[in-house]
Amino acid sequence: MNMKNGKRTIIFTILLLSVALYAGTGTALAKTKTVKVDMANKASKTMRLAALSKAKKVRVKSSKSSVAKVKYKKTKKNRRIVITGKKPGTAMVTVRCYLKGGKKKVYKYKVKVTKSSKTRQTGKKTAFAGTLKASLNDAGYVKLQYSKIAGAEHYVVQRKTETGEWKKLKTAWKTTLTDQTVKADTVYEYRVQARVSGTYTQYSNVVRIAVGKIGSNNVGGNPSQLPSPEPAVPSVPTPKPSPEPTPYQAKYSYEVSVLNQFTIYEDVPIVLYVKTDNPNPNDEVYVSIGAYEEKVTGGPDYDYEDIEYLDQEETNTTFFNKVKGGWIYTCIAKEPGTHTVSIQELEEGKNNNNTWRTVDTFQIEVKDGAAGKKSFCEKVIQTVSSEDYNEDGLGKWGSLSAQQKMERLEGYIRDNMNYPRIDTNGSYLGYNTIWIVQENVGADWETGFTDCGGAAELLRDMAKMLGIEAYTWMTQLNGAIHIVVRTVIDGQEYYYDATPWEGGYKNWDYIRLDKY
Repeated sequence: MNMKNGKRTIIFTILLLSVALYAGTGTALAKTKTVKVDMANKASKTMRLAALSKAKKVRVKSSKSSVAKVKYKKTKKNRRIVITGKKPGTAMVTVRCYLKGGKKKVYKYKVKVTKSSKTRQTGKKTAFAGTLKASLNDAGYVKLQYSKIAGAEHYVVQRKTETGEWKKLKTAWKTTLTDQTVKADTVYEYRVQARVSGTYTQYSNVVRIAVGKIGSNNVGGNPSQLPSPEPAVPSVPTPKPSPEPTPYQAKYSYEVSVLNQFTIYEDVPIVLYVKTDNPNPNDEVYVSIGAYEEKVTGGPDYDYEDIEYLDQEETNTTFFNKVKGGWIYTCIAKEPGTHTVSIQELEEGKNNNNTWRTVDTFQIEVKDGAAGKKSFCEKVIQTVSSEDYNEDGLGKWGSLSAQQKMERLEGYIRDNMNYPRIDTNGSYLGYNTIWIVQENVGADWETGFTDCGGAAELLRDMAKMLGIEAYTWMTQLNGAIHIVVRTVIDGQEYYYDATPWEGGYKNWDYIRLDKY
């Protein structure tokens, strides 16, 4: 999303990162190649990478599947990667090819999805490329359904009665809408337009529908959609309409990129890079990134070690941190779903009558963390209960007691996860936990990094799946709060600590913000 003075700059670029091996690691570095794609002609890009034919396993991931989706397609004859642009925005796509001998090749694509320049507005609004339909549901309310317009940011639905004037009913992000504000025994007309690349299309066809009784099963009792009204031909010159208010012009440009490298779940920090020429969100113009009818809030305000911050200026908006080219903003979603988040500027009016003006919106897709965590726990239990698993020397799963099963799960979490901290010497470092966007900002079962609280929650959930009564238990270690798992087995209390005491970071590189 790139907006300056109310206009959008439109580019669709894929940065193809080919590979060069790290010395002695078998992992790939990147060289950049640019590929221009015209979405008006073809929205998908197919790549047949040489490493695919030799890969034992291929993993693909898009940081924002709502912007660009990626799929690995395999047939008997060929293997290929397909990246499909879904809407304007920026996404990072990663392709990992696991080869024989432990070698790995990694391809990364920076995907910038926008419209073709051929579709830009030239003074005349483009037509609404679809149709609008209306019907009555069982309760007698009006159900609207309209075509999905490519690249639409949102839709504006208008309504009027036979003798009334057109008024805005709702701004919608879906292609269906139920109007429950209608009155009985009234005829309504509806139309819709889409906002594409910062400009509204023409209105759709007008539908006309009569509402009868409301609140009971009206199938067959109310008439369905009436014929669309014929446009009236005035017999006298039409009065000159009152001038519409001048639309708000953004004072600065804004482009938002999501820096998260892992899947975004609820309660996982979402790290946004707001590239803008706004020098300080505390001066004459304010910026507020927050939810629009969605459960997205600011925070937590972490300092990430792999982001190069500049000297901070005092801002009026919490969770902004100054970096080269703009600001880092952290927010968090409280529930899964596709959340629409807005960027707003404060328009100063007379007599301190100020108004928040939305200058752009973008969407964040948040996955179901509870379902992801449950799936991970089930896979761990499946692994440690297999017949050939006896790495801890306790024997076969079927012969283990409940205490031994807890010991095996405890050991598995310790051995297969890391504690996010500066040193790797295995000592307890208390508050020296660090946060790195590229490696550990995400769900711990995906990143492989967790602390005592996260490890305890995983072990507790696995215990409950086995039918063992278990709770997280707060205690102290070296004067600091520490969390373990308390279980009750055969009436006796047992405590387990799954904290991975070893692990940490040796080195990391700053995120290249200039690539966004």
